[in-house]
Amino acid sequence: EKHRHVRGVCVTDVAGKSIGRDSGVNVGDVLIAYDGVQIETADDLVRAISNSKKSEVSILVVRNGEQIRLTSPRGSLGVEIRGF
Repeated sequence: EKHRHVRGVCVTDVAGKSIGRDSGVNVGDVLIAYDGVQIETADDLVRAISNSKKSEVSILVVRNGEQIRLTSPRGSLGVEIRGF
């Protein structure tokens, strides 16, 4: 229930050797934006990754109620996510 006011997707797993792990994405983070695109579903994330033309992107997550901006190489994050 603590996330009900946040729109995004919850990270449920991060692969050991992955862009997500290297970029600082943690299990429990709520991913709310990728390269400036608001993320509300897994499809949104897939689309944002494939549409991005930058080699490096910003990822916005909410962790413990705080928004944190991470920088990541573009590409699949290697994370499992679920909606709320």
